Amino acid sequence: WLGSIVVVTVLFGVVLSAGVPPLNLFIGTGGEGYGVGSIPPGVQVPFGMMRLSPDTSYDNTAVEWNHFGGYHYGDNEIRCFSHTHMVGAGLPDYGNIGVMPVREMNEHTIRDYGYRSKVDHKNEKATAGYYSIELITPNSLAELTVAGTYTGVHKYTFHNDGNANRQNFIIIDPSHTVTKDACVHAEVGYNKSNKEFSGSVLMKGSLTGRNGKGIYVYFVANFSEELVSHGTWNGSHLHPNNNSTNGIQCGAYAEFEKSVSSVALTISISFQSINQAKMNQLSDLPNCWTKPGDQFSNCMAYSQAKWNELLSLVSAEAVDSDELTKFYSALYHVFTVPTTFRRTLYGNGQSIAYDT
Repeated sequence: WLGSIVVVTVLFGVVLSAGVPPLNLFIGTGGEGYGVGSIPPGVQVPFGMMRLSPDTSYDNTAVEWNHFGGYHYGDNEIRCFSHTHMVGAGLPDYGNIGVMPVREMNEHTIRDYGYRSKVDHKNEKATAGYYSIELITPNSLAELTVAGTYTGVHKYTFHNDGNANRQNFIIIDPSHTVTKDACVHAEVGYNKSNKEFSGSVLMKGSLTGRNGKGIYVYFVANFSEELVSHGTWNGSHLHPNNNSTNGIQCGAYAEFEKSVSSVALTISISFQSINQAKMNQLSDLPNCWTKPGDQFSNCMAYSQAKWNELLSLVSAEAVDSDELTKFYSALYHVFTVPTTFRRTLYGNGQSIAYDT
């Protein structure tokens, strides 16, 4: 029992080191029934509105009581990566604005999560500010980080497997939600002049629907590479070269040159408006975009530094290194919530918040 003793010292205002303490962010991602953990293993800064994480299923079945946070370690598929998640809740909700790389675009791709991918958890990594996994179906590496409170950054590397028919697509599904049939209305559009996707979803989830009206989540999305083509879908019908669509099952896609090996995607969100999502992006991106070097790596370094700044205020020692990992993992999870929800709209003082 001596191995379970953890000695803790709290150091106010002192950052101990440049490295993130030992973490296992898959703690709390499994369990069954009343023992389910409901912890998303994805990326965020402390208390971030942006909580970018995978949403999973097992052979295209996602039993809701195992997926309150969108992710369950026992699953064998990732449906998509979405940008809002509950943490440790007892009901499913959120899971807004799904993103996924695919290697072909047809009616099968967009029907009933045809864009999902098989995964093997041995090829999965999660730590403060960084998540990655090999996606078997599209033969691609997915990497996630964040640029701040409101902005998530994806990086997808398309592996060359010698298949000349493989193409490089990334889909944006604003109608995806963790709660089944929670999407009341979604829309997405592509602006050719600034090469930006934007849109929104009105959802009524297990909690977000309790006000009778639901909530809106707005987003703006920008790719690092030039598009070869783009389009939308509605229901099970593709609309190549179409710039906008709306409905309860709809989305957009972007195609890239076969020679492009990796694509970064930046998505910023707001609960107020598309304009506020753009303002949130402008406030977050200077954290890493203004520095030389790879922007994804800069964002990862920024988010890891934010976590280290907070976690290193507590110095802990333990005989058993596993106990130390459990301690810092629990401390990390403490600072994932509460979620930043309120944000004043620049220029007119408008804001949104719960009444309680």
